Amino acid sequence: MGPLIIALAAIGTGGAILLAKRAATASELAFAERARQAALRASMAKALRAPGAPANAAAIAAAGEVTQTLDMERLTRDRSRVTPHWGADIGNAPRGTPIYAAKAGIVHKAAVRSGYGNCVEISHGEESTLYAHLDSMLVSRGQEVFGGQQIGTMGNTGFPGMGVHLHFEVHPTPVPHFGASRRLEPVIWLRNNGINPTATMA
Repeated sequence: MGPLIIALAAIGTGGAILLAKRAATASELAFAERARQAALRASMAKALRAPGAPANAAAIAAAGEVTQTLDMERLTRDRSRVTPHWGADIGNAPRGTPIYAAKAGIVHKAAVRSGYGNCVEISHGEESTLYAHLDSMLVSRGQEVFGGQQIGTMGNTGFPGMGVHLHFEVHPTPVPHFGASRRLEPVIWLRNNGINPTATMA
């Protein structure tokens, strides 16, 4: 059976937003359920934008600086091959530095992910963000968060020997998709949304 295009409408200002995703590696039924859940999370995330609740954070980290950005041709540490770096890294800050949700949304996942260590994924409706290598996670799956809410602390979990830093990704999908999926350039996305990478870079 060929891939099934699932079209779902998420509530949005001025009308409905069409969300369509194609089943690739999973079965059509499993994908349909994930897409239904993504649409539900998207509508809930938009509903969070109530008066008095901040939509966006001032910064995603309390301290530090951007040490690496999205790079499709990064050399591995042993310089043996080229591998993509899918996000931006914020480092030069101590373990335990507070990490904040970039925008209001719904926590899609807060768990250990291979390579990413302690990892929080947040759905913002049409987009999603990912915060990896955290020392601690302060939110749980399904939790509503506002922009600027602390969701964890900077750490060094996941790949060993990388040093204390935050790995931050932005996906143009309601929940993060991995493999060969697209990512947005995180620093540009932050700036376009009026968010600083760190409070000390304002």
